[in-house]
Amino acid sequence: MLKRLFEQSLIYPLALTLLLLALPQVAPAAESYVLGYYPAGRRDLLPAEKIDFDVLTHICHAFIRPNKDATLDYGKNFLYPEMIRAAHAKGRKVLVSLGGGGGGKAVEGFPVVAANPALRTKFIANLIDFCQKHGYDGIDFDWEYPKNRTERDNHALLVSELREAVDKLDPPLLITMAIGARLGSDDTFDHAILKEKLDWFNVMTYDFHGLWSNCAGHNSPIYDVSPRANNETPQGCFSAVCYMKNDMGIAGEKLLLGLPFYGFVLYSSHIRGPNNGGHYIDYREVMLHWASGGWFHHWDEVSMVPWLSAAEGDSLITYDDPRSIALKCDFARVNGLRGVMIWALSQDMLEGSQWLLETVGRKKWDFK
Repeated sequence: MLKRLFEQSLIYPLALTLLLLALPQVAPAAESYVLGYYPAGRRDLLPAEKIDFDVLTHICHAFIRPNKDATLDYGKNFLYPEMIRAAHAKGRKVLVSLGGGGGGKAVEGFPVVAANPALRTKFIANLIDFCQKHGYDGIDFDWEYPKNRTERDNHALLVSELREAVDKLDPPLLITMAIGARLGSDDTFDHAILKEKLDWFNVMTYDFHGLWSNCAGHNSPIYDVSPRANNETPQGCFSAVCYMKNDMGIAGEKLLLGLPFYGFVLYSSHIRGPNNGGHYIDYREVMLHWASGGWFHHWDEVSMVPWLSAAEGDSLITYDDPRSIALKCDFARVNGLRGVMIWALSQDMLEGSQWLLETVGRKKWDFK
């Protein structure tokens, strides 16, 4: 049953493909990037020997935390040298990711360290030492989020000083950053500086709607409806990429499009209707819900993503499937992006296969 549902979701209308492919093509030259976030807590679900480095080019090992004294907090179960060795054996790179979503302790050290020149210097030295000692190839920032202009400026200063330090290394470490995809995010981060200092941005083109939303919209639409409920500005992959490239002036070669391997159960009777909360759900769990019966499958022709509605009419599931993941890879390719980013590896693991990651592997492209 599950395999049949998977095969069904691989088929998508030719018209949708043609719509995406109507944009200018990118001349082939180099392998596109496929970066996967690897949360330390999912090691048992996806051990090093099961990671598909034929598809993945980069891993962000998540997360370690900056302490207020510029030391690093990573816990006794974080280090995983076997994973780094497996990646390097395949010629792939591993970055250590700092911070994380949800705020709180994950990011409370950032504003203190970034505001103090002496602490910045100490923090940068600790980061470089950590990477060299444990074999990491780079550093990924996930500060969600600076709360004001001062923190925004200090964040840019920290990244700039880190860039200066790592460029003295041979080879230099990569520096990347997870960044929100909502319009107006320049109020949160200084793109003008960061686009010159970072190797690329991991654009979180998801969480446009979720359990916190008043409207039961899609988690990660390619295109959003316009106008939206309450006259909100459309938000989706298309809007985010246009904003990053056109408004912020970030080159496509420095953008990775975020692919969610998860969704949300929302307590609403219909898509884009009023929402009364919900909860997070892995893609694996979505498929188990669908296979169990009591759910109806829908495809949104505008947003180009699927959703499920409960037979009882009291809830729905917004998520991505192989069809929408394939379309998003096409979208990233024809818009000249460097590749795609996944949150998070193992969430699509079902019956011994990684259904969404396999789709990404079939859609990899050569980059100019």
